[in-house]
Amino acid sequence: MKLSTILTNRRLILKNKLLEEKKLRANLYLNRAIDLYQNHKYTDALLNCNLSLDLDSTNREAYRVRGLIWYQLGNIQEAGNDLQQAARLL
Repeated sequence: MKLSTILTNRRLILKNKLLEEKKLRANLYLNRAIDLYQNHKYTDALLNCNLSLDLDSTNREAYRVRGLIWYQLGNIQEAGNDLQQAARLL
């Protein structure tokens, strides 16, 4: 096997690992957001949801949870926006 092929394969493996780690961190933030939401700590939950979405902007559940948080904070417009985005990602 050529050296260039080996290097390309290694780059792809590394890229995939980094992507997996990024999604894992996003899910950790999301899980923390859910826990905070359930404990009525909406501002902290919102921060963690934002961190999750910064890492993975395709996470439907993060948009759904953030929509619920916005609703609890009284921001109906943002709640609707996030819930619509979650629906679009189905």
